[in-house]
Amino acid sequence: MKKLSLILFVIISSNSFGQTEYDKLVEEGLQLLIQQNIPAAILKYDQAFKIDTTKVEANYGLGVAYLYDCQSKGANCFIALSYLNTAIKIDNTYRNGYFNRGRCYTLLKDYKNAIKDLSLAIKKTPNDADYYIMRGLSYVRIGDKKNACQDLKKAAELNPNSKELLISEGCN
Repeated sequence: MKKLSLILFVIISSNSFGQTEYDKLVEEGLQLLIQQNIPAAILKYDQAFKIDTTKVEANYGLGVAYLYDCQSKGANCFIALSYLNTAIKIDNTYRNGYFNRGRCYTLLKDYKNAIKDLSLAIKKTPNDADYYIMRGLSYVRIGDKKNACQDLKKAAELNPNSKELLISEGCN
């Protein structure tokens, strides 16, 4: 009986009530991202990635963490894109994969690919104003005012706080 109790204790302790080491690292990475501690988040997601390179969470987490780096410092944009590409290949329905890859493309000034990804994101989540704003601004960058205004109007319908973009981009 003592042996069985010890075995159960070891299994429960090592698995922490069903949560694997990979899951713990991903969760810690997420919390660090929320706190905007990007270097520490990258370390946690990288540790999870080393445990299992085929799971979407670590790839997506690294992609988003490096995307923050890209957005704030203009660095690591292609690294972010690579991890987001892998996350989408693993699971093309995962969270905001297409939206964040679209954001990455906008930072790289690849607006046509940004529009493609943002269109996929909108198809999956048609009621998110941020998706329309990002795609609308990408249309602005390529000189497509008609589509830009359509998206910015839709964003304003979904979120009245985004109406100022309509005015700033000359949409009636």
